Amino acid sequence: MKRTNLREFIISIMVILWTVICGIKVYENYSHYTLLDWLIIIIVILIPYAIAWLLIRKKCKKQVQETATFAANVRYTASNTSTTQINIAQKLANNSINQLNETLSSGSAIKVNVQNTNITYPEEVLRSMRTAYSPMQAQEDVRILNDCINLLRTTTNLDTFFSRYELALQKIMTLEQAKAAGILMNLPITSDYVMSLKGRADEVLQSTYDKELKEIDKLKTADGKKNRIDKFILRLSEYYDEFEFSSTYRNIINSLNLYKEDL
Repeated sequence: MKRTNLREFIISIMVILWTVICGIKVYENYSHYTLLDWLIIIIVILIPYAIAWLLIRKKCKKQVQETATFAANVRYTASNTSTTQINIAQKLANNSINQLNETLSSGSAIKVNVQNTNITYPEEVLRSMRTAYSPMQAQEDVRILNDCINLLRTTTNLDTFFSRYELALQKIMTLEQAKAAGILMNLPITSDYVMSLKGRADEVLQSTYDKELKEIDKLKTADGKKNRIDKFILRLSEYYDEFEFSSTYRNIINSLNLYKEDL
């Protein structure tokens, strides 16, 4: 049992014992208590609960701060990569992904060797990682990362693509932080490779547009088609920041507006 979990367990037992003892004492003499006595008794009984709540609140704040650090690192290192760089990166990573699949299927403990990272983490963050991040969690993160990479390389669903991209970034950054903390692992997949997969975004966008266009064409009324186009444009607007410099995105929006004008 981890030290933090043991401490929480002991605190819980103490609070329960305190409540039981107070309850027994109150039951033995409850008929003699005045209103003021009852008020004091309630306050005394609730003191351990207030202390436990403060400890839990402090722990939650610390976890939120660490999560914010992860997110900041993700935003700092994210960048766009050309299609040529994607193809090269995919070829270099194919063997690594096959190695990952074999390791996962064999049930062996996974080691990750994250390369090419220049991020410097605060020492307090690394110290927290050493105590709170276990090899079992690392293995689970590697499994999730592998699933995300496979989906990023194959999915034609825009929502799935970007949700898995964000998750993949979170996992690879966590693994890189574990490496910096001295948790030795061995898997040659880097954050650069994960970020390179974002280059498929235009391809996924085009596929999503083609599917939506078929659904629009199936509608029989002009109003129905217009409503569907408006909803699709609104949905695409949620990804404007991701496609700010994409000609594919602009062409699709223009095509949808022209389609709507012709109805």
